[in-house]
Order: sequence, then structure tokens, then C-alpha cells
Amino acid sequence: MFKHKKRLLITSIGTALLLGGCLNMDTSNEKQNGNTPKATSGTQTDERYVSVQDYTGEGYRMDNGEEEQKIADKNKEKIEKAVEKFFLDKYKTEVVVRNMIGADGAATVFVESKGLLDFYTYAIVPIDDSENKVLYDEVWTEQEEAETAIQLAMYKIANDDKFNYLNDYLASFSKENDVIGENPEFKKKFASTGYVTPFYYMESFSDSLLPLLDTYLKQPGLTKEDIQKVYNSLEIKPDEIIFLSTCI
Repeated sequence: MFKHKKRLLITSIGTALLLGGCLNMDTSNEKQNGNTPKATSGTQTDERYVSVQDYTGEGYRMDNGEEEQKIADKNKEKIEKAVEKFFLDKYKTEVVVRNMIGADGAATVFVESKGLLDFYTYAIVPIDDSENKVLYDEVWTEQEEAETAIQLAMYKIANDDKFNYLNDYLASFSKENDVIGENPEFKKKFASTGYVTPFYYMESFSDSLLPLLDTYLKQPGLTKEDIQKVYNSLEIKPDEIIFLSTCI
């Protein structure tokens, strides 16, 4: 239920960013030409849009989460500790909480990994708003969300040189061609899809990376070389990992 709501919301935000970025660029051109921007529809004007470069997550919310947000804010430190413990116990990974958003019956808590692995994901902390109570011992996450995030982070480490080349190329290309990537502040607060950059994130559509996860959970102190050794023993097809753009 929460996953469905989150993805609907992210889709809405993505649409708003696309429109906002384009409209703001048009508005800038009109001002340079000495023209006054006109309302886009009804009584609303271009001022309600935020450019994609400047958007850092203001207004990000989930349906029916107003009361849960208030409860989460009051219990922020305890929720953070519960989520950190959850990831350390279940996934052998230290995380830092980047944001928490009230949802229907819960708080969705966005986290970033610490240490060798570089990934973003989230956990769900149930909240009983009728009793003003946070259920700290019932933290959970959607099936395969954290698992996939860890696998993709390990995939990145196993191909570190190639990713470094790709990231350097995209950074240079964006400057030369006015490509707009996702605002880093927005990424830090709301990223949840594993390894994420301002220009792309990844998704996996097979179980071919599972041996990486299994090895990591048994030996969380793996080095980069250990990960590459396990990865080199696997057979990964090109279409099993896809790259999705966050640029406009």
C-alpha cells in the first residue's frame, strides 16, 4: 500500500518538475525580451512552479499523513534510532536517516547507507494516530526494496572504474549541453532506489545479483576486492540491469 502511494507521488512530483523547469525557462526568456509572463490557467501563474535546479523537496507529502507527520516530528530521535537498528540487525548495514514523511498509518523514513556501499532506500515505521503511538518494534520495508538497493550498490562497486568513467562523462556532457540533473538536495532527502546520481538510477529485473547479497549478509566486512571476486563468478546479462534517467 505504502509503495503504491509513494510511486504515485514520485510520478506526480516528476511531472511537476518537468513542467516547472520548462515553464521557468520560458518565463526567463520572456523577461529577457521585456514581456510580462501570463497566467497558464485560471488564476494560477507561473510563480507556482519551481525550476528543477532549485527544487529541494518542499511540499513533498503523502496522502492522509498529516497526523502521522506531527507524531513523527515529536518522536524524531526515537524513530531514527529504531530505523538505524532495523537496518543494522537485518541488513548488517549502518545508515543515516535523511528524511521522514508522514503516511497513512506510518512514517516513511528515507535513509542513506554509510561505509563502502553507496545506496538509498527507505523503511516504514507504523504509527497508531488514534493512540498517538509509534510502534518502534515493528519497523519494516517493502519486499526486496532494501535487498535490491544493496545488490545494485555492490554491482556499482564491482564495476567501479566503468561507473567513474560514466559519471565523469555525464557531468561533462551536462555542462556542455545544458542537461539538467536532479537537485542533489532533493536526492539526499528522497532518493530510495539504491545507487542514485543526479542523472540516473538503476533497476534489476533478475535474481542474478543475489549471490552478492547473500555473501554480504554473511560477511558484512567485505572489501571492494571481495565483492569484485564474487561478481566475476556470476553471469550477468546486459538486459538484467537497466539505467533510468532523472534528467530533463
